[in-house]
Amino acid sequence: MRARWWARRLAERAGPAGVGAAVLAVLVLAAWAGPGRAIPAQTRALTLDLEALQRRPPAARASSATMGTERQLASFEAGFPDARGLSASYARLWALARRHGVALRQAEFKLSEAGPGDFQRYGIQLPVTADYASLRGFVGDALRELPSLALEEMSLRREDSKSVMLDARLRFVLFVRRGGD
Repeated sequence: MRARWWARRLAERAGPAGVGAAVLAVLVLAAWAGPGRAIPAQTRALTLDLEALQRRPPAARASSATMGTERQLASFEAGFPDARGLSASYARLWALARRHGVALRQAEFKLSEAGPGDFQRYGIQLPVTADYASLRGFVGDALRELPSLALEEMSLRREDSKSVMLDARLRFVLFVRRGGD
């Protein structure tokens, strides 16, 4: 009874805005303190990843565990194409665009040094036209199938809000080992 009297008195003093703020604060606190829904999904995904790693043949697990840092780095760098493999990388990128229905109108290529080290950067600028799903599929597959490719910038634009087609400018970087010219 006394608590009800205090609540009514506080509500009268705070007014409608104060009551609204108090209700909002209680809701935020409840949402913050409540169990997170994303955590079980993340836990499940990590468990599946762990199981996939454990299913790898013992020889593969042992070789990566015993491989020294220098050998791991050399193995990683060997996966990058050299200058002779550029045309195959470009052809793969174009094939992926065709597969996803992404219209490539033109392309600009620019060689730049990646700094000291064994790599060069080939900048690839692509103005494309596609719907969002096709564009996302193309970019995702390109990054997955060409490990030495990186998406440096993406800008999207639509002619009007009802159009499903996007005009996009994609700027990729293809890292290439020096030598093999």
